[in-house]
Amino acid sequence: MENNGFINIDITSTCQHLAQGLGNFIGGISSFAGNILGELSYQLLPPFVQDPFCLLAHVMVNGTIRGFTPSYSQQHSTNGMIFGDNGDAPYAVGFHNGMCNNLSKCIESGLTVSDAHGKITTWYTLNAGHGFIADLGEVGINLLGIPTNAVFQFVDMVRSMDRAKGAGVLKIIHCHSHGGLIPYLAMKYLTQEERDSIIIVTYGSAWLSFKGYGAHINIVHPYDPVPVIANFYNPNLSTVNPSWWKVPFSPHKWEHSFLNECYQSALREIANLNPYNLL
Repeated sequence: MENNGFINIDITSTCQHLAQGLGNFIGGISSFAGNILGELSYQLLPPFVQDPFCLLAHVMVNGTIRGFTPSYSQQHSTNGMIFGDNGDAPYAVGFHNGMCNNLSKCIESGLTVSDAHGKITTWYTLNAGHGFIADLGEVGINLLGIPTNAVFQFVDMVRSMDRAKGAGVLKIIHCHSHGGLIPYLAMKYLTQEERDSIIIVTYGSAWLSFKGYGAHINIVHPYDPVPVIANFYNPNLSTVNPSWWKVPFSPHKWEHSFLNECYQSALREIANLNPYNLL
C-alpha cells in the first residue's frame, strides 16, 4: 500500500486488475478472430482443407483443443422442407432467410410463407447465422461476387423442388434481406431452364431487381435501411423504393423485419395471385 499524502493506492490490486483486463481484451480479440477464421474457412475452403484452419479457430476461441469436431460452425447453411396440406399444388414454394437467423427462426418464417399460400408444402434454405459481425462479413463477401455455402444450398433447394414436383415445375421463392442476394449469385450455377421456372420475390433485399429468372419482384419498405445501404450504387434502387432518401432522416421508422406489416401484406397479396400470371 502506497500513501502519497493525498490518496492510498493498492499497487498490487491495481496491477492485478490491469492484467486481468488486458487478458480479457486479448481473449476477446482472439475469440473474435477465431470466429471469423472458422466461418470463412467453412464457407470458402473445400472440405479437404477446412479442418486445419477450423482447428486453429477452435483453439483461438476456446483456448483448448478439447471439444473440436470437424467442420467448425455450430450450425451450417442447409436446406429442407416444411410439409403442408396442399401437396397437389401445380407449383412449388420456397423461402430463404437473411442474417442472424438460426434453424428455428428460418422454419418459423417458412411456416409464415406456407400459411400465406394456403399451408402449402414449403422448401427452405437456411442461411445460417454466426453473429452479426460474421454475417455482415458474409454479406460483404457475397457483394464482391464470391459465393458462400448458402449459395450452393439454394441451388440444391431448387433441384430438390424439381425432383419432388417434376422437372421445370413453377417455383415461387420468397427471399428476405441477405437471402435476396443469394439467388443473384446462384444464377451462374443454375441452368437457363432452371432459372426460367423460378419467380424470385425479395423483401428488403441486399440486392435488387436482378434479371435472369422467369420473373423477379422486389418489395421494399420506404424506411428499410438494408436495401438502401446495400444497394447504394444500384440504379434499380430508385425504381423500387422512391422514398429511399428518407431513411437516414427517420431512424425510428426503420422497418426491416420479414414480419413487419408491409412485407407480410405483400406476401399475402402475392400468394393470392395466380403464379402463372407473374411470369
